[in-house]
Amino acid sequence: MIYPVLTIDKSSVDKYLSNMVQDSNHRFKSWEYCYGAFNNLDNPTNYLALHLAFYLASWGMYRGSCGILWKDYTIHMDAVNIIRKFHSLRKEWLTMGDISQIMDLYGELKKHYGEIKYYKPENSTSPLNLAVTDTLITKIMLGTIGCVPALDGLFKQAFHCQGKQFDEELLKRIIDCSQSNKDTIQQCQRYISEKLDCFYPSMKVVDMYF
Repeated sequence: MIYPVLTIDKSSVDKYLSNMVQDSNHRFKSWEYCYGAFNNLDNPTNYLALHLAFYLASWGMYRGSCGILWKDYTIHMDAVNIIRKFHSLRKEWLTMGDISQIMDLYGELKKHYGEIKYYKPENSTSPLNLAVTDTLITKIMLGTIGCVPALDGLFKQAFHCQGKQFDEELLKRIIDCSQSNKDTIQQCQRYISEKLDCFYPSMKVVDMYF
């Protein structure tokens, strides 16, 4: 199997972290707040939905092309309840044994958001479907469970999977890549913890590389 080899590069990690060291209110912090909020299943659904909405906005998902720009944060409340069922995926390290559960989470979230309609001012009589992209769903999974990187254009290009949809085969490649670079990723996790006093799961570290 061919996959990109990750190499320790403290300068690239520092470049990412320096934004938050320099500015304690940097938009990158939204991931930390959202991921931290979802660590506690007892947090109110309303509270978690707000965190999820703001994280998605900070990371570029509240744009016109997606459709959630036209909705309020409460569209995420049912998604929060879905995510709660998969809390066991928040673990120190993911393996091939987690693939089925990760794909189930992906499928349930995609179904939920795929059923949401929205209206645009210039076409207020005809409902439109949300653009339920891999980018949207995997960003939600990354920000709440931390079980996959965000499959945006940059990641797909660097990972040599342009034009491919998120599926079990691609997930196996991603997990295989993380396992093959476990030492590298764990070094980065320790380095990040020292700098930010915050634990970054392995898939968030993978996401940072791309």
